[in-house]
Amino acid sequence: ERSRGLGDVYKRQGFKGQGLAEALGTTRATVSKMENNIINKLKIETLDKAAQNLNKTTSELLDELNNVRSTAQE
Repeated sequence: ERSRGLGDVYKRQGFKGQGLAEALGTTRATVSKMENNIINKLKIETLDKAAQNLNKTTSELLDELNNVRSTAQE
């Protein structure tokens, strides 16, 4: 199964769908595109919001995203 990056990280924390969109200050359609790797470059502001919502530093979130992607490629 293909990694969904940020969507995978959020789902592990109990966020999904509209809740994730609200947490990131974006639309559900945009979240769907992120989850399906249609959008794979995120603004630093979006990463900062994501990290805050997950009680992580941006650096910790980036490390986790890299781990999710590395695992999916194996």
